[in-house]
Amino acid sequence: MAVEDAQVAGHVKALLGARHVLSLPTYFLHATGISQPLRGTTWCRRLFLGLDFAGTAITSVGSMKTRRSGRKASAPSGGSITSIDMLPDGVLGCILAMVWKMKSPGVATPALVSRRWRRVFFSEPGIWQSTSTVLPNRSGPAGFKVEQGMLRRVAPLVHSLTATQRDGPEGLAASAGEQLAATLRVLRAAPLDRLVVDWSRDGLPRQACSPSCLGQLSGLSQLSLRGVRLPEGASQSLLQLSWLEDLAIGARLITRALAEHALPQLTLLTRLRLESSLLLPSLASLSTLRRLRDLTLMEDSDEFFWLPWLEEEQLVVFQHRQRAAEGQLRPLVVPPPAALPNLSSFYFDNPGQFLQRGVQVAPGVELEFCRCEQQQRAGEGGDAVVFQAVHMTWDGTASLAAALEALLRPGLPLEELSLHCRRAFDKQLEACAAALAPLRVLHITGHSHRDCLEESAAAMLARAPALRSLHLMECPLGGGLPPWLVQRRGLDRLVLQCCGITDLPPGPYLQGLTKLNVLGNSLARLPAALTAATALRHLAVGSRSEGLRLLPEDLEVLYALPHLEQLTTSALKPGSRVARALRRARPQLVVAHIWLDGLG
Repeated sequence: MAVEDAQVAGHVKALLGARHVLSLPTYFLHATGISQPLRGTTWCRRLFLGLDFAGTAITSVGSMKTRRSGRKASAPSGGSITSIDMLPDGVLGCILAMVWKMKSPGVATPALVSRRWRRVFFSEPGIWQSTSTVLPNRSGPAGFKVEQGMLRRVAPLVHSLTATQRDGPEGLAASAGEQLAATLRVLRAAPLDRLVVDWSRDGLPRQACSPSCLGQLSGLSQLSLRGVRLPEGASQSLLQLSWLEDLAIGARLITRALAEHALPQLTLLTRLRLESSLLLPSLASLSTLRRLRDLTLMEDSDEFFWLPWLEEEQLVVFQHRQRAAEGQLRPLVVPPPAALPNLSSFYFDNPGQFLQRGVQVAPGVELEFCRCEQQQRAGEGGDAVVFQAVHMTWDGTASLAAALEALLRPGLPLEELSLHCRRAFDKQLEACAAALAPLRVLHITGHSHRDCLEESAAAMLARAPALRSLHLMECPLGGGLPPWLVQRRGLDRLVLQCCGITDLPPGPYLQGLTKLNVLGNSLARLPAALTAATALRHLAVGSRSEGLRLLPEDLEVLYALPHLEQLTTSALKPGSRVARALRRARPQLVVAHIWLDGLG
């Protein structure tokens, strides 16, 4: 049975104002006549669950006080009794915070129960420390006025505000902007240090982003602005927010004034994220941000492309495409990540859906994709070891040594390197021998030149004595494995996926392997050389389409692997005679069946 929220609020007032309660949820059922509260209104369901939690807390407090006093509490049959007035303000505030965060919009507030509840409700930091609002208010100006009154009263407690634009007719955009500006003006004197404005459906409101509104929130340390268009006053407002440490901006177009004049002045920034549907302006001036630890740059994003284009933005796209067709589209210029002393994470991505270009991390070094970050792993003694991981895509014209020099932070070892190269990269690696020495994980993907791949990979492995994991994906190996790989020792994991392999030869590379992946190749039989990989725990084997099928004689190879725990394959039909025989012989083996048609 469902009842109106107003009726529920009245019953709750009588219930929670009672001097003694036996069981809050049980009393709630009797007082309201609701037989199935969890099937009622959203407020009814959540209130019932909140009362259940409150009843548990009250009973616990009452039991504690009874034990301390040594007196036995008198209670009628069916449960224990304790006074709700015995509940401390702190515990009551925690309960109200929990129930209020689960509330539905527009319901009566707990402040209507009693004067004490009103006092606790408006003074509980857990309720107001992090608050959110959806604009425009769905109850219209009257509802927004009530919301503003509450916000004005609790402003000294508000540290974080998230403002989101409500979906609705386009005519509501103007009122939403006015209400956002009014909300920010109320919080001028608040200890607000985090503000998130998500206006993805429309441009960010001009009045809310003006220096007289956003610029007055001088205590902000975290700011996130997302909207189709940034107003002109946003750059001036940022100049007034000198304490910013974390800034994220997402828009269809990020202006040159913002990039060249506003951002370089925010010298306390430790995290910066810029996302643009068009191309980003030059960011070479970010070299002044010496405290920056995290820099994320995303352009050519489709986040805002579904919305109507503005005339001047159409002109920008046309100019960019014309310059790209003429070969004059320059890469995005950024300061070398290694030159920023505290930078621990650098990310750049341009998927090339509309406007393809790369990022220039150093003169003559252009990368199509780059992710460079610091990571941690457990050392031999249990201590954390900090290392660097680099993932990059480039056309092979730039020197690998020059790219690593621009990306790597001095003093931290490079232990993970992922290369996606569209053509040959430099074969002479003497210049980066020191950088490759601590390398433990190497990924090479999409290399189409077999001869150069063999020479470059052989040279890299010769300079990486600590290498434990090697991944080659979509790299043509010509049927067999090259000698530099067959003779390699010390590998723990080997991935040879979609490399055109027809067989695996015996060799030292199999000794010590615990994980082997040869999916997507051209194997006709399960290689007999696998019997030498006695430490193998995970094996992934399979060919495209119907190329490989496990036969009864192939089971002897699997039986020779005493530590094998998981087999991932497309060569074993579930329920077949071979599958049943394998299950009987190795019941603890986990077999994962996959389909590889079209892989590679």
